[in-house]
Amino acid sequence: MGGIASIVEGDNIPIVLFLRDGDSSFHPRAVVRQEDGTLVGTVDLDHQSDGVYTSNSAPLVMPATNLVFVAYTVYVDPGHTQESLKYQKSMDTFARLLDAIKAKTDQMNFTVADHLDVNMRYHNDQREYGTGTPGDKWRGYP
Repeated sequence: MGGIASIVEGDNIPIVLFLRDGDSSFHPRAVVRQEDGTLVGTVDLDHQSDGVYTSNSAPLVMPATNLVFVAYTVYVDPGHTQESLKYQKSMDTFARLLDAIKAKTDQMNFTVADHLDVNMRYHNDQREYGTGTPGDKWRGYP
């Protein structure tokens, strides 16, 4: 995954491993820990299709902690004793999204993907005038 993904406390932690070459003969395992090292759970992953591995067991949920790390190790045997030399270990990081922040960000509009719609009326504590159109350009305090 790379980077940090946000997740709400109590939501299922999305534990997904993708092997680019689509190999379905391996036996990945995910170890999930809180930022202080406390074990959340260990999950064996099953091949779904096209190199995507997920868990068919009960989902793990985001605890009341700021960060959760999901460390993936790929094994060649179903007993998880011999690590694969073909794949490196990888990790996903999830940050707890606070309800107060989520409530505000859910109010934001994105008419165009990844571009926040903004309606600015003040700049440096001064009222802005105009609509931003060619006939009514933005201008500062009169």
